[in-house]
Amino acid sequence: MSAVAPGIHRIESVLGPRPFSQYLLGDERWLLVDTGVATTPAEVILPFFRDSGLDPSALDLVLISHADVDHFGGNEAMRAAAPRATFCAHAADAPWIQDRELILRERYGWYEDYGIGYPPETSAWLRDALGADVALDLELVGGERLRLGPRLTVEVLHLPGHSPGHLGLWEPASRTAIVQDAVMARGLLDTDGKV
Repeated sequence: MSAVAPGIHRIESVLGPRPFSQYLLGDERWLLVDTGVATTPAEVILPFFRDSGLDPSALDLVLISHADVDHFGGNEAMRAAAPRATFCAHAADAPWIQDRELILRERYGWYEDYGIGYPPETSAWLRDALGADVALDLELVGGERLRLGPRLTVEVLHLPGHSPGHLGLWEPASRTAIVQDAVMARGLLDTDGKV
């Protein structure tokens, strides 16, 4: 396992030209941050579980950081692999995360009325990468504390900007922040470090 800090592991891969990651946090209970696109669980997350000797059906929580296809498109596959897990996200992003037609229209398609929509191949990729609709079990607002065991408790941070309901996690003992796309500095870098 690739530990970032005690009990916090980064699951790394590549999406197109850029680095891509989800996080697995665990002590007595396990929390997965983000599910990637529709193919990420089968290609990356579930092999990580297998290689680490973990059973995905033991996953307790799946926290979706925000409503972008590369962060929740794998929800369908992860729900199948971890049927007892509680899926959660911020209340402000929940409608988009649970309804692919709504997010395609409101987050990815609102500017089509202005003649600047995505090309057809990008729109098709977005639709495929979303997977099927999956209901959330719990809506968060930020400020919640998630106790994963006696050695690991994280605080849920509300980090609006990239999306209205963007969430992150703060683990005070190791001073580790998981913020996903809430902090992008110069933009999204590719695997060569270029924007």
